[in-house]
Amino acid sequence: MRFFRLNSFTIIGLILAAIGIYGKFKGPGFQYDAGLPAEHLEWLYYIIVGILMIVNGMVLPRPIAESNEGEAVDPSARAQAGQPIRTK
Repeated sequence: MRFFRLNSFTIIGLILAAIGIYGKFKGPGFQYDAGLPAEHLEWLYYIIVGILMIVNGMVLPRPIAESNEGEAVDPSARAQAGQPIRTK
């Protein structure tokens, strides 16, 4: 079982966390939002969002339902074909 999955969520989360860590040491002027005054805790927002994105990237999606023949069938395709969707 793999714990760390490298996908777009984890990469962007790592980048945001790195920006937040660098912003903590650089000061409130590092992150610049046009038209808004600099906040002293903006670095913390970047770290929190980065961590949430990393956790989101680690969550495994639910497997697609299987048909009686053993092949994977998308539930939305089954509904479009007029077949009932079985839920557990």
